[in-house]
Amino acid sequence: MPIRLNYWKRFPASSTCLSRFPAAPSIHRSITTFRSLERPIAHRYKEIEEFPKALNNSQMWNWSSRLFITEAKENLTAEAEGGPPARYTQAEIDALEKTLKEHEGWLAEWVAKQRQVPMNQDPVILTSEMKARAKTLENHLQKLWKKKVPLKKSNGSQGSSSGTPSGTVTSGTPPEKETTKIHDEL
Repeated sequence: MPIRLNYWKRFPASSTCLSRFPAAPSIHRSITTFRSLERPIAHRYKEIEEFPKALNNSQMWNWSSRLFITEAKENLTAEAEGGPPARYTQAEIDALEKTLKEHEGWLAEWVAKQRQVPMNQDPVILTSEMKARAKTLENHLQKLWKKKVPLKKSNGSQGSSSGTPSGTVTSGTPPEKETTKIHDEL
């Protein structure tokens, strides 16, 4: 205990830890210098590690969008031939296709530039930018995927315009007796 008291008597309590030692400013400069040299290397290493994952994710959304556009166009042609109503309009498909082409063009251009950069230099394209651009394509595609199926269009000969209540079948002979279903509660 007396040694500790002597220590605190020699150094006032208001001084900081680093200023208590004569070599502290040089150690602090050395640490700062080391961190400033290490930071870009760690950043490059992180980007090199994450680049294949981000590229794979972007290409996966490109592929998913291509499949979606193909199926949506097939549904539109089926609707034109008299099939069930298409879920998406031509304008929605064209907007997604435009977004897809922009993303594919941007990705091809910047990946080509990135491949020319040596590993000891800073990356040309950041994975955060790749993720953000893939996210815009993903959001556009998800918005269309979540769109509800439109209701069937009613023709003039069907529905309530014929004067009969919906759900009843009319034939040439009048029904003998209307039956109503009674729901028994327990």
